[in-house]
Amino acid sequence: MNPPADTLGEESRERLEALLNYSPLLRSVWEWKEAFTTWYDCSPGFAVARLGFDRWCEHGDRIDHIAVRSTPKTMRNWKTEIVNYHQCRWTNAAVDATIALKPFSAAFTLHETAVAIKQAFSSNATTTGCSANSQALILRLSR
Repeated sequence: MNPPADTLGEESRERLEALLNYSPLLRSVWEWKEAFTTWYDCSPGFAVARLGFDRWCEHGDRIDHIAVRSTPKTMRNWKTEIVNYHQCRWTNAAVDATIALKPFSAAFTLHETAVAIKQAFSSNATTTGCSANSQALILRLSR
């Protein structure tokens, strides 16, 4: 579940869709994870990133799963360090290495999200390199 959906081949997309159809909760958590990766990779600047981060956390607050409930709080504790990436898009390995996230469930873990965060920390992506779907999501988050 780590590769972004828009990078998957047809067979992988079908498998992903079949898995996500098993549970609305799983779909919701996966979409939330995807939204974070998209936000991180594609926010065009600091102001949009700050607003998008807050909205992403608020979305997480509405997901009714015990493992998800603590995640927005943890992420808010690291808000400054996470959002500051959008001021100077460099890796902060010290912060990256100390972010400790708890697992979701056997089917979906925050470890997967942490891997995505680490990948995002090391990328210099901007909206230019993002898919049209990703750019649309960023525009929605910035409203």
